[in-house]
Amino acid sequence: MVRRQSAPGSLLTDDTYVKAGVNELNGYDPDTGKEKWSIPLSGQTCAMSKEMTEDGIAAVVTEEAKRNKKGDYQSCTNVSAVDLKSGKKLWTETVETSGMKATFKEVTISGTTIAAGAGTSNGGAAWDVSGKSLWKPKVGKCEDVGYAGGDQLVAVRKCGTYGDEKLKIQLLDAKTGNAKWTYPLADGIDNAKIISTNPVVFGQDTTEITASGATDVFSLGGNGKLRAKISLEEGKYDHDCGVNVVNDCTSITVGNDRLYVPTRQHDGSGESYNRTNEIVSFSLATGKPTSDRAVAGDNGEIFPIRMDGGNVLAYKAHGYQKGAQVVSLDGKTMKETKLLETPSSEAVTDAISGMVPKSNELLYAEGRLFIGKKLLSRPYTKGEKQYVALGFVAK
Repeated sequence: MVRRQSAPGSLLTDDTYVKAGVNELNGYDPDTGKEKWSIPLSGQTCAMSKEMTEDGIAAVVTEEAKRNKKGDYQSCTNVSAVDLKSGKKLWTETVETSGMKATFKEVTISGTTIAAGAGTSNGGAAWDVSGKSLWKPKVGKCEDVGYAGGDQLVAVRKCGTYGDEKLKIQLLDAKTGNAKWTYPLADGIDNAKIISTNPVVFGQDTTEITASGATDVFSLGGNGKLRAKISLEEGKYDHDCGVNVVNDCTSITVGNDRLYVPTRQHDGSGESYNRTNEIVSFSLATGKPTSDRAVAGDNGEIFPIRMDGGNVLAYKAHGYQKGAQVVSLDGKTMKETKLLETPSSEAVTDAISGMVPKSNELLYAEGRLFIGKKLLSRPYTKGEKQYVALGFVAK
């Protein structure tokens, strides 16, 4: 049996690519791949913030101890702040709730606030980047399921007794945790995924299986009132949201008062058998589809990475004797500009396929593309290479 090691977490700063390893966090020169620093951690990483402060501080959740020889999981109790410039760990904190250490599933940063969510187990907690406690899990009928940071701090809160819980979306004051407004979800909805915090856009999966992306997306105004509902028909669109966490949607992005999402691959045109897909968008004001359309091409696949100002950064999977590409889609015309293309050699395309870019960590900035794995395993055979991350620089 191949044991998997947990190593989620990667960030790209101006001068460092940061990637979680086994029981450590490593910083690499983004142009050469040479290691710049290594931070030992208490155990394997459980989660890492997608954001960092203006000073280059990020947050990571780790297991409380290293795994034993059998590989038994340890509890995800430790929240640490790390300085990505100096390669130093600043502090590690835990929180007790009902006499036990709280466990956390995700962590985010808004301003100077680090907020960690625990899923549905025991509420959330937050610290200032200095390590000062801002709030702890509240004992009572309501608890924070998780948070999404960035421009604003948004919480998913659960209230009520077991079997009769109701979810709410709340915009929080990042310094105090107090709600600025609350938007209640419909009865019977057991999940909410934050897609954007400014504007606030969230999704929910209303089908029987909640392990996919969102089937319904809601855009809220600055006052917390509903602007529009967007229906993403089951089986037609292809994005992904993590299970039991609120801030882990990929291949879907918000900008230009629109929601950009890829369609599922489908039969292309022409006589030869080929599969293709598109990126399309919906208006956050009306909920209706727009005329936006970016096409992957023959035997291709395209999906959004993130916004870049008013343009959409997108990834185009490699094709036959063709490298993968990062492209910029003009926000007004959807005209495509190629920013980077990976080598088309079999060794490179095989390595990229093994990373599964769509469901792992994909970062692009200033002509550099990095793909990182969340789960690591030993090679099956002696000559096989297993990569933690791949990096490419535009020529």
